[in-house]
Amino acid sequence: MTLVLLTDLPWLALLGFAGVGVGFANVVPILFGASARVPGVAPANGIAAVSAIAYLGFMAGPAVIGLLARVSSLTAALYVVVAFAAALAASARFTGSGDSSAT
Repeated sequence: MTLVLLTDLPWLALLGFAGVGVGFANVVPILFGASARVPGVAPANGIAAVSAIAYLGFMAGPAVIGLLARVSSLTAALYVVVAFAAALAASARFTGSGDSSAT
């Protein structure tokens, strides 16, 4: 995503955004699977909690990015996506028990 934001070539940006979409498409199934395996939490409750947070992000994310773009620039506002992606990647080790046979 950072490379997309740094380029001036439309075709490269389009290709980069497609790659970002493919990369983020893996997040939802992994989080739903991990939320169903949280010890001491019913799978339905874990999935419901992840769904609620996902809907909040789906509804609030574009508004926050739009507000930041209005205050600064769209490029600067999209760096928020980069920051959240980095936080997501850094916290990925905490998404499950490490048992890959459960997926």
